[in-house]
Amino acid sequence: MRYSIFRAHQDSQFTKNCARRWQIENYFKVAKQYLQFNQTQIQNYDSLCGRMAMVMMSYVNSTREC
Repeated sequence: MRYSIFRAHQDSQFTKNCARRWQIENYFKVAKQYLQFNQTQIQNYDSLCGRMAMVMMSYVNSTREC
């Protein structure tokens, strides 16, 4: 009995992790395809952070319901 409870908890945690990972993968797919994130050339870390913030804001605005 104890094993099955532990196994169910592991499966539940695995499912949660997969769902989180799917959201991240989906975001990067959209960022690359529709927000042209893959067409940028960034020279330093500060530029990367700024560009990533702009892409994230564009993504949020494009997926937000009116």
